[in-house]
Amino acid sequence: MTAEECEDYCNQSVKEYIASQQQERPLPKDAKLFVILGHYDDLRQELIRRGWHEHTHSCTGAKTDAQKFKSNAFHFMYTTKAKDVFRIKNMAASQHINHFEGTKALTTKVGLTHNMKNLIWEHSIDIDAFFPQSYDLSDTKGDEVKDFQEDFRFCQVVAYLKNCVETLSKKDLAKQLDKVMVALWLCQRRLEVTKEDIFTLKEWDTVYYKGIPDDVHEAMCDVRGGGGMFERQPWFRKVFSTYKESVTEEGAKGAVREMLEKLKIVLGKQYSIIGTKNAWILKPGGKSRGRGITIHSKFENILQAIATSQEDTIWVIMKYIENPLIILNKKFDIRQWVVVTSWRPLRIFYFDECYLRFTSDNYDPARLHNKFMHLTNNCIASQSKNFNQSQIEGNMWHGEQFAGYLAETYQDPNIYKDKIQPQIKQGIIGSILSARDVVVHRENTHEMFGYDFMVDTNLNVWLIEVNSSPSMEHSTHVTERLVKSILTEVPHLVMDCKNGTIFDGDKKCGKFELIYSE
Repeated sequence: MTAEECEDYCNQSVKEYIASQQQERPLPKDAKLFVILGHYDDLRQELIRRGWHEHTHSCTGAKTDAQKFKSNAFHFMYTTKAKDVFRIKNMAASQHINHFEGTKALTTKVGLTHNMKNLIWEHSIDIDAFFPQSYDLSDTKGDEVKDFQEDFRFCQVVAYLKNCVETLSKKDLAKQLDKVMVALWLCQRRLEVTKEDIFTLKEWDTVYYKGIPDDVHEAMCDVRGGGGMFERQPWFRKVFSTYKESVTEEGAKGAVREMLEKLKIVLGKQYSIIGTKNAWILKPGGKSRGRGITIHSKFENILQAIATSQEDTIWVIMKYIENPLIILNKKFDIRQWVVVTSWRPLRIFYFDECYLRFTSDNYDPARLHNKFMHLTNNCIASQSKNFNQSQIEGNMWHGEQFAGYLAETYQDPNIYKDKIQPQIKQGIIGSILSARDVVVHRENTHEMFGYDFMVDTNLNVWLIEVNSSPSMEHSTHVTERLVKSILTEVPHLVMDCKNGTIFDGDKKCGKFELIYSE
C-alpha cells in the first residue's frame, strides 16, 4: 500500500471498531484508541485519564494474546516486544508506536560490543573512557577472539605487577625477579609502541607480540611458580641485560611502581579496573536478567565454559570492574531510563530520576563464583538467602539517596550532578551514536531504554549494557514510585511535547531532559 492508502486503511479500521463497540460501550466518533501489550498499568491509567479509550483486545503480555493482536484500529500502541508491533501490516505513518527497527544493535550484548568499537572512527569518541574492554567470542572468523586473547594476557601482566606491589613481601618478590623482569619488558615494549602515536590498542598488540616466542605467552598466561624459570631461554638474555641493574631484591618494587605509573597514564581509566585477579565476566548473548553469567580469572576456564555450552550460544566477554564502589558492603549498579524520539535527526531524552540495585550478599573480591555478591539483577538477588536480611530495603535506592550518600561521603553537595551525571550522559550519547546508522528511523515513534552503569572507587562511571523494554514492575517501593512517574511522563513527552520537538522550558519536557539533538 502507498502511504495514503495506509492512512485510509487505518482510519477505516478505527471507524469499524468504534461502530462495533456501540452496544457494549458507546464511543465517540473521534475517539482516540490505544493498545497496550504488556504490564504497563500506570501508562494505561494515564491514557484513560487523558480521555483515550483502550482497544478491547489489549492484554497484559501473555505470548498467545499478543500474537493474536493484528488490528490496525489504534492511534497509539505500546508493547513489550518489538515483534508485536511489526506484526501489524500496513501501519499508517500517523500511528504512534514504541519501537524502532534495528535497535538490537544497541540492546544486545553482541550488537553493543561491535558497534561501540566504531565510535572512535565515526565520531572521535574514546570508548575506553566509559566502556570496559568487551569482545564477541562467537566471532571466530574475525579478530575478536584473537584480540581478547592478547588483551587478557596483557591484563594478566598488569595484574601480576599490581600483585607484586600490593600483596607480595620483599622476600617473596626476590624469589621471582625473572618474572618481574619479563613483565616489565612486556609492558615497556607496549609503551614504546604507544609513544609512536600511530597504532590503535589492537595494533600495538599485533606489532608487539609478533616477534615474541610462544613460550613467553604461555609463561605470562600463568605467572605462578618460583624464580629461575627463564634463565635458560635465549630470549631472556636481552630481558636480563635490560633490567639486571634495576630489578634487584632492593629495587624490584620501585621498578614495578614506576612501570605502573606509566601504565596508568597510557591506559587511562581502564587501568583502574584491572585488579590483581584479572577477572572477566562472561555473558551469553541471548539471555537477560543475569541468566548464565559467570566470572573467570583463568583463560582456560573461559574456554571450558564456552566449549561445554550449547553450540549456537553467542558469548560476549567483558573486563570485570575489580574496583567497584561499595556501599554498606554491597556492590550496586545504576538503572537509568532514556527515551529516543527520533534517529534522524537524533534526539535523546534523559529521565531525571534513576535507581540503584544492590547485590543481596556482601562483596568479597576473593569469591568470584558467588553470583549473589556480583550480580544486582533483582531476579537473581531475590534467590539469595540473604535477600531479606539486607539493611537496604528491597536492595534498592532512589537516585536521590545515592546523591545524598555521595555528598556526605565526599563532602561535596554537587558531586553527583557534577561528577556522576555527566559521565552517565556521555555513555548514553556515545552508545546511541554507535547504533545510529543501523536503526531504521520512523516518524511518530519513540523507544525507551534501560541503561545499566557501574561506578568504581575513583567515581568513574562505566556502561555495562543497554536493555530494551526495561522492566516496569512495582518490585519495590522505589520502583513503584519511579515507574508511575516515568509512565505518566511518557505521554507528556510524545503527545504534549510532540515527540520532543517542543519544550516546557530549557530543553525540558516534564522530567525528560534533551541531552542530544541534531
